Amino acid sequence: MPRAESMALRLAILALCPLCSVPAAHASGPRWVTGPPYFAVASQPVVWYTPNIAYFTDPGDLSAAVGHDAADAIVAAAAGVWNIPIANIALEQGGQLAEHVSSANVYLGANGPVFPADVSSSNFATIQIAVIYDTNGSVTDLLLGQGASDPVECRQNGVTESVDSITPMGTIQHALLILNGRCTGSAAEQQLQLQYQLMRAFGRVLGLAWSQTNDDVFTRTPMPTADEVQNWPIMHPIDVVCGPYTYQCQPSPFTLRPDDVASLSALYFITQGTAPSGKSDTLSNASSITGRMQFGDGQGMQGMNLLVRRSDLQTPYVERGAVVSAVSGNLYRWSNGNPVTGAPAETVAASMGTVNPPLEGEFSLMAIPLLQNAGAQDTFISSEPINPLYTGQYGLGPYLSAPVTPSGPAFPWRDNNVMPYEQNFYVWSVPGSEATCDATALGTAAAPTPVAATGWWTNVLCGYGATSWSLVNVQANRNLSVEVTALDESAFVTENKLQPVMGAWNQTDAAGSLPTVAQAASPFNSIAAGLTLLKFDTAATGSLRLAITDQRGDGRPDYHFRARVLYADSISPAMTSPAGGLVTITGLGFRAGLTVTVGGASAQVIAATSTTILAIAPPFPALGTGAALTADVTVLDPMSGGSTTMYAALTYMENSTLPQTPVLTVLTPAFYVAAGQTVLLSPVASLSQSGAAAPGIAVNWNSASGALTYPGGSQSISDMNGLAAIGASVSSLPAGTLATGSACATIGASVSLCGNFTAVGIDPSLWTVVAIEGVAQTVSATSILQPVVFQVTDGSGNPVIGAPVTIYQTVSGYQVCPAAGRCPVAPVYSTSQTTANSDSNGLIVATVQQIYGSPQTTTLAASTGTQGFVSVTLQKTP
Repeated sequence: MPRAESMALRLAILALCPLCSVPAAHASGPRWVTGPPYFAVASQPVVWYTPNIAYFTDPGDLSAAVGHDAADAIVAAAAGVWNIPIANIALEQGGQLAEHVSSANVYLGANGPVFPADVSSSNFATIQIAVIYDTNGSVTDLLLGQGASDPVECRQNGVTESVDSITPMGTIQHALLILNGRCTGSAAEQQLQLQYQLMRAFGRVLGLAWSQTNDDVFTRTPMPTADEVQNWPIMHPIDVVCGPYTYQCQPSPFTLRPDDVASLSALYFITQGTAPSGKSDTLSNASSITGRMQFGDGQGMQGMNLLVRRSDLQTPYVERGAVVSAVSGNLYRWSNGNPVTGAPAETVAASMGTVNPPLEGEFSLMAIPLLQNAGAQDTFISSEPINPLYTGQYGLGPYLSAPVTPSGPAFPWRDNNVMPYEQNFYVWSVPGSEATCDATALGTAAAPTPVAATGWWTNVLCGYGATSWSLVNVQANRNLSVEVTALDESAFVTENKLQPVMGAWNQTDAAGSLPTVAQAASPFNSIAAGLTLLKFDTAATGSLRLAITDQRGDGRPDYHFRARVLYADSISPAMTSPAGGLVTITGLGFRAGLTVTVGGASAQVIAATSTTILAIAPPFPALGTGAALTADVTVLDPMSGGSTTMYAALTYMENSTLPQTPVLTVLTPAFYVAAGQTVLLSPVASLSQSGAAAPGIAVNWNSASGALTYPGGSQSISDMNGLAAIGASVSSLPAGTLATGSACATIGASVSLCGNFTAVGIDPSLWTVVAIEGVAQTVSATSILQPVVFQVTDGSGNPVIGAPVTIYQTVSGYQVCPAAGRCPVAPVYSTSQTTANSDSNGLIVATVQQIYGSPQTTTLAASTGTQGFVSVTLQKTP
């Protein structure tokens, strides 16, 4: 296992400060951390203003089955759990409230619920915690909504906690605990369930965060050991449900686990030699490890869950159950605001942490207890991502809205021969993590980067608070889409990294203003995985400034993204006959598979590049009765949900008003072919007279380059749609060179017309392969995995024709890796290797190798050229 970067650093710290108190970042993490704009201090855990916290109970009965004295006994048992000797805190009953609290004396005021004076937060100096016996559930309903107190909701609403006073100096002054009397009854288990919930609620009002320690007890993946179950913390985020009462799902449910003890004692730390009467130094039989996790480029890595396991010095056995956990970067900024949604609000929730670079990956594993009867021990630290289910009210922080998967593989290391009071510090660059961060192409609000000519580009929001600024030119009376797909550092689509949001401004708008044209303030709002979509109309011709940023205002080297502007700018010709006809749509962000409608009626798409679509507009009657002569033209991408519309762009005219000039158009003016390969092409020419298709016309195809030939003959005849196709071949075209061909025909009164096309050789180093369909498949063992579609492009979105793609497939056994230790090697059932050439749209369709009726994992890897590679993993689950 890896060791610390510098043993000298560890020894130097111990020598200079053997009795130092630990930094203010604690175990699985504080529930709240101070920061601007609400707090006057920064990066401090929020704790109670006094170590002696008194709770006062309601003088009434809890329910018909639980009288006042019995209710007080439940509260005392739940509170007493938190009175531990190594934490400088005392939680005791101070007396009773002045009245029985109910809907008779609680009501909703203009600023929220209004309680009796002695229950109010203004009375914090006398009553720190008010415990309310909500006999009929009316207070619970008032706070949570009508029906919240219903007994069927008791798992969620048996106890409601509210910390209703936190000062700008970062101290808790007052809290409420509301016990739902409708969750009690004649069964003793009902009262024990309420006591269990209240115990967890006391932990929350004391300032403890949730903890992800031995999480396989919750996930059951893999099945937990007895050691892990015994060390599953009381402050786990979500209960395991094993029957009517969740407290029965764990042994000794009313006993704090080591991580709970570590979390509480870290918040209320007792420095060596300062323990008051009845208390002990926090590290009298424990140690701590603090430090910093960082990317290869030195930026701190927030949101990594770290776990500690122990081993004595006499045996090599390492315990399976973790005893202490910590989340890196808890003291750093949790939500920074962004240019799309604005600065953080002046609230407690929006003011967690501060932007101080050393804190971004900082962690603190506090009060790691020594093994029984051991004077010293080895500690083993491992890393893991935070469970994606732990968000919102179940979030661990600092990424409460959406946990971020760490960069790089799981990261273990070892701390040897650790003794009581020892406080070690390490700085770790995570092996295999993203190591580069180049923000030069992101642009600025004042100088945005022009959108790529194809409408497609990739980038990375590296550096905290980074925003990508782009510039696009548009016409008035258009609708367009901007798409952003979040990628991980391996270019795979993900929703566990960047949370992209977008805004659009007129370029003349002042920098620093909120979006004036449009915004997508929530990530992943489209039908496609990992994709945020912004659609809006253009009011005027000019330049638009686009911003892509993280919803939390975050930025790090593994926040990659792929962006696209889908925009139809113009159509030619802008007039057509009642019979319809060929049109050319120019714009940005096009690709194969798009659909086109004119006035809501489908048009036939002939060909598409990233900037051009050739389509046959439908006849006017297809638009329906009452349709206007001037119609909207819409381009839709069914894969992403993006679309673009040119309003009132195509006009249907009478034949007599149309130009009589015949037209010949080569539909694909440029083919992008694999250099060095023999590639088959299908050029198509469109012929029309007076705007109508010209069938039965002979077209002669010529070659201006020896690399271009017509193996089946060089003449074709136009069909009923006026389309004449030919088979062509390009042989071993060198990279960067052109092969040119032409089509000529005589239409009408001896008018000879010609059109040209080119084939461009694309070097193998530019071939890029991506998986565009069938990527995220997880099905049952009895279901069938659908084909995966890959596409080869030249890196600018243009499909490469004739590129040889090798597809490797491996079918292995389905398995779940353990939370700790190595993942067993799965049995390999079969492997295969096939090669196919990309078609005229750059596509390759791979039939997935699979075993029917059996749980399995199929991995497909596609490679092309000298650098193109992509991997897809599909699963059949038990």
